[in-house]
Amino acid sequence: MGLVLQRAYHRLQPVFLILYVLSLATSMGGMELFSSLLILLFLLGGTRRGLSRLPFWKPLIFFVVVVAVGILAGEAPLEGKLFDLGRLRFFLLYPVLFYSLKDCDPDQRWVGWLGGISLVVALYGVVQHFMPLDLVRPEGKKVYLYALQNEKIGPLVAGTFNHHLTFANVYLFYACLFGALAVSFPQVLRGALLFLVTFWTQSRAAWAAIPICILGLVIPRGKKAWALLLLLFLAGGPLFYFTDSGFKERLRRTLWVKDERYDLGERQRLWRLQWELIQQHPVLGVGWNNNERFCAREMKLLYPGEGVFCGHAHSEVLQIFSTTGLLGLSAFLWLWAQVFIAALQSYRAFPTGKRKSICLGLLIGFAGFHLQGVTQWNFGDAEVLHNVIFFWAAIGQLWLQSSTVIIKKSSQSQ
Repeated sequence: MGLVLQRAYHRLQPVFLILYVLSLATSMGGMELFSSLLILLFLLGGTRRGLSRLPFWKPLIFFVVVVAVGILAGEAPLEGKLFDLGRLRFFLLYPVLFYSLKDCDPDQRWVGWLGGISLVVALYGVVQHFMPLDLVRPEGKKVYLYALQNEKIGPLVAGTFNHHLTFANVYLFYACLFGALAVSFPQVLRGALLFLVTFWTQSRAAWAAIPICILGLVIPRGKKAWALLLLLFLAGGPLFYFTDSGFKERLRRTLWVKDERYDLGERQRLWRLQWELIQQHPVLGVGWNNNERFCAREMKLLYPGEGVFCGHAHSEVLQIFSTTGLLGLSAFLWLWAQVFIAALQSYRAFPTGKRKSICLGLLIGFAGFHLQGVTQWNFGDAEVLHNVIFFWAAIGQLWLQSSTVIIKKSSQSQ
């Protein structure tokens, strides 16, 4: 029986991994289905693996344990606690994806799979930008296709996701990855297109992150790339402002028009609420999602007699801090520090080639993710989290491979 399960594992695992990677760019339903099949297959037929070779496992386990304890200690009802504990299943994906990539994709073929499907969705996004078109979502489901819904100004790009901010967070990763891999003119066009459709989501956080990410990709490429980048911004900025009504109006309302729908007034209230919650529960926080669950109650205490705007913290760090306390924030920062160190070490270890470019793209992509997280709880978005965890697994694999390169260099020098 064990031999049969192992054979099934080795035959089906590559298929499920390919389907999961294709789903990362297209479908939350696909992500959930194929990740569940990968986990089930791994548990039934995968070779038992220890944690000693799994990068980032110590801070990740620490973070999950702190979150779980905070959930149980919080004041959410039982069904809320069970729901929040169930959400921790996402982190079970990390070891499964890590070993799946190690077993069936040591040559980083996933990059080609992801490149093809993300290009198709990006072209669909171009159509969405010029035509408010949605071929994916069923009738009656809320669709964000305009920067300003009531005035219907500025068609957006949502791709095949439900929300333009989800698309922006996911596709900025892909833009950085394939921008780093661009060594020919068609590849440069693909990277530019991915950045363009991310920009067209009208996400202001993406607007802030995109120039910084492009700068990070250009720095290693020399003076010609710097000159091209400068020309791009000098020509592209005014061109978008005067030809794109959605960009112009959204930027104008953000910078010059007093309107709580578009300035930071409502978010500043939420940020103040998070600080109040942190002071009340400094060690473990109020519990995962409880800042949003009890937002209306707490906001009425802070702003009596005023309209209440509620939701998550609209800040990655504040959300983690208020819901998991100092322990959770420490684990979160420790985890991400290890991810960035691994990406940087891997980039430096590989002399040239595809793997070096992937490391650079993921390094810049992680930075862009956190830049968008300054004003958005993107780590809590399920589609985004699937992509983040997959890229953790990918950079973990590259880090192990780079360690082999370092050992070889050391032995040769001796």
